Formats: sequence, C-alpha cells, structure tokens
Amino acid sequence: MGGLLLTIGFENIDYYALYGLMAHPDHLLKWAIEARQRSASQDLARLIEQIFDDDRRAERCAEWGRYLSWIRVRTLYEAEVTSFIASGKTGEKQLWRRDPVSSKQLYLIAQICRLEGVANPNFAKKGNAFDWLYARGGNPRYLNRPAPLPLELS
Repeated sequence: MGGLLLTIGFENIDYYALYGLMAHPDHLLKWAIEARQRSASQDLARLIEQIFDDDRRAERCAEWGRYLSWIRVRTLYEAEVTSFIASGKTGEKQLWRRDPVSSKQLYLIAQICRLEGVANPNFAKKGNAFDWLYARGGNPRYLNRPAPLPLELS
C-alpha cells in the first residue's frame, strides 16, 4: 500500500498525520471538499497537502496517527505476551529461566526503576527478571496513555 501512495505523490506527506486523518473519515471528506473548492487541483496528494497547510490541523492529525500506531503495536505486544504465558513455557523448571539476564531485560528494568523511583533489583537470571517485569506490566512503552483530544470539524 505504501508503494502505491508514493507513486501517486504522497512522499512528502507525514505518515502519522495521514494515518490520523484517514482514521477520521468525516474530517477527511469535509476538509478534502473544502480544499477542492479552493483549488483547481484534481490530485489527491495535493488536496491532502492543502488540508495539512493548517499547521494545527496537521499536528492534531499526527497526534492521532501516533496514538493509533501505538495502540496497534501495543496490541501486538500484548498478544505476544499472552501467547507466551499461555504456552506454559514460564514455569519454574524451564531452562531459559536460569540463563543470564538479557540486555533488553536490563534496559526495561532500568526504565521501570527510573519511572517508579525504586532501586534496581540487579537480577542475575532471566526468570527472575521476567517475573519482576511481568508483575509491573512489562515494557513501560506500552503502559496506558490517554487518547488525544477529539479532532474538531472546523
């Protein structure tokens, strides 16, 4: 799909702004009609660029695009964690639990300690680090965040 958008002139349009705009079809249609009435352009990419000539509108659409992208990635992350837990591979006797803690786990633990203002537990084994991270919601990147304010149809 992205290749198609590039071939029809969307290469200069912000990905997140376009994502946010396309997720709000009423706004997209209203603003595209307004842009078309102001312009002789029949090129969809130029009409979208005209919609985003309003900096505030472009930034609000980009906020929504970033938020919706985060939701999509968080959903994938949660499905991966749920699948791993359901697999039964988290038991105390699993061999991976005795492996040294990974650099990714160390990074996530440091992030959570910083966010929570707690001392780093300095785990040596993957299993202990996994349990601690899981009890705190896992990757802090996917902790809940509020949705942006609604787009205005002005």
